[in-house]
Amino acid sequence: MLKKFYRYLLQNNFNKLSKRDVRASSPWRQYLPLAIVLGVGLTASVAGAKFVRQWERDRSRELFARQADAVTFALQQQIDRATQLVGALNAFYRISEEFTGQRFAQFSQQLLVGYPNSFHLGWAQWSENDAASNACFAEISPSQAEREQLAIVAIEPSEASTAWLGCDLAPLLDSGKTRLLQQLSIEPSVTLPNGEVGFLFYQPLNARDFASGVVFALYPQSDFFRTALTRLNLRTLDVYLYDLSVDRLDSQLQKASLDSREGFLMGYAAKEHQLFDRVSNPPPPRKPLESYWNPRRPQTEKEEGYPLPRSCPYSSDRTVCMRSFNVADREWTLLIVPNSPLNRVPWASLATFAIGSLGTSVLAVYLWMSIRRTLQTEALAKELRKANTAYRVSEARTCDRAKRLEQTLQQLHHTQAENLRLEAELDVTHRLQQMLLPKAQDLQAVTELEIADYMEPAAEIGGDYYDVLCGKEQVKIGIGDVTGHGLESGVLMLMVQTAVRTLLEANETDPRVFLETLNRTIYGNVQRMNSDLNLTLALLDYRNGRLRISGQHEEILVVRAGGIIERIDTLDLGFPIGLEANIAEFVGEASVELAAGDVVVLYTDGITEAEDEAGHFYGLDRLCEIVRHHRHEKANAIRQAVINDLRDHIRQQKVYDDITLLVMKQQ
Repeated sequence: MLKKFYRYLLQNNFNKLSKRDVRASSPWRQYLPLAIVLGVGLTASVAGAKFVRQWERDRSRELFARQADAVTFALQQQIDRATQLVGALNAFYRISEEFTGQRFAQFSQQLLVGYPNSFHLGWAQWSENDAASNACFAEISPSQAEREQLAIVAIEPSEASTAWLGCDLAPLLDSGKTRLLQQLSIEPSVTLPNGEVGFLFYQPLNARDFASGVVFALYPQSDFFRTALTRLNLRTLDVYLYDLSVDRLDSQLQKASLDSREGFLMGYAAKEHQLFDRVSNPPPPRKPLESYWNPRRPQTEKEEGYPLPRSCPYSSDRTVCMRSFNVADREWTLLIVPNSPLNRVPWASLATFAIGSLGTSVLAVYLWMSIRRTLQTEALAKELRKANTAYRVSEARTCDRAKRLEQTLQQLHHTQAENLRLEAELDVTHRLQQMLLPKAQDLQAVTELEIADYMEPAAEIGGDYYDVLCGKEQVKIGIGDVTGHGLESGVLMLMVQTAVRTLLEANETDPRVFLETLNRTIYGNVQRMNSDLNLTLALLDYRNGRLRISGQHEEILVVRAGGIIERIDTLDLGFPIGLEANIAEFVGEASVELAAGDVVVLYTDGITEAEDEAGHFYGLDRLCEIVRHHRHEKANAIRQAVINDLRDHIRQQKVYDDITLLVMKQQ
């Protein structure tokens, strides 16, 4: 029926569209049936999933309530049997003097068979013999060797009762007749001789008008709990028994102030299948109980203690159940907690949603394929109309394309001619740069220094400058770095070389005047070029083993023959050339005395800032170490060692800056 309905919607929609112009049809109208199917299907799936989820929750809560009732009823039955046993002992005591030894043994045997979980049964009474310890005790218990044998034991309260029972009953007698005249009482936490914890039920003996003693029944807590819960399926419940009233426990939980051991008697952890009390065999520690009642409090784990509820906090959604018992003269509270959240993963509701979504998807795909075939037919019609229109305008477009192609070819020829002209200009400038660099004979003319140089531009025309010029009385050594690359940088480098040589030939020896005159010359040319280029420049005057340094550039390295490295900072010795008209006030001077074997290294930042494939700089420290290691070799060998180490660092990485190195060694 649904398929017929969807076909009707599709056919009706297609018929309406076929009556209109194909170009005027709206695509969203054609997909309207698909949207309706998806909306209805998903809405139904969500509604079904919510219904199943609510049914699951109601069923889980109902099951939890039934299990809580079963646990409460079983524990109440066990408590009633214990109180009945104490009453039976009291009645047995009243008529025990009329029994013969054989009848006493038979009755005791039947009593133990009827209550197999009792640890000790008996009575304690006042002794009329003043020489005695004021009380005597009778005990009915199975023998450890032969359980069918019974014994009646009279013991003294101060020593033997503690050894046999794990507790001294004398305080119960010494506390006075007022307490003994009360009804049935219980001591909830008594340590047994075997280390376990037990419950002690006792009731006054009323053989006369006053209380003459007590009858008692001692139960191990573990056996007491195990007997009550043995027939119940507690795989999904954790049970906690407290010696607190329900109001007090509820108040403490709401205030998040319950001590983890306060009033706790016994518990059962379903996942560990383990009974536990506050003394013996505690399972691994868990979160404090109060952390579930105060969601703002950090949930930290204690290093000691017994497990406490781990699921939902106490609230009105019935995720935690508290039941109270009137046990003798006390009120106990049973706390029952599901060990898995009631709001667990809703597999049934998810399956319902998945099935509904799958069915909706199948119908949607079928409808989408039908709509797609309709749209393909419309698309073919549109393409046919477009083809007819394109055929009519094809000749006009062909003419336009021919004109654009002709214009493109003309621009290409013009660009090629311009590139050839620029290449020629760059080649001329590059050749001029190479021609003006110091030659081998220029370096060898300095007899007191052994000089080795190296320069590798990053582009056709580099921006680095270095020169070695022999004057009348001194040797002028310069090194600099022009900002940028290309033609303008190369021209500026040529200007600097020419100006330095001119000033040297004019026998200008004052570094301050030398740099100030050079700066004014370069600054005027840069302004005329309408450029923002400038350069760092350091000039060294060498004479008779003494270097005078001026100008701002990279640090100058002086490696002494003994291996000591001196790094001369030139930041305060000058100012960038061509940046300001007057730099006289910034120019300073430093001097270095060279001894035989000392090495001076000049370089540009193309060396120290060279990057490897990981983007790490070569660095000044590495340069210093290489020069220090090879300081005893010739200047050419030192230069080659630095270049080889630099190549090992760069490897296949592209070089983005000019590399210039000048090594000088004092003879």
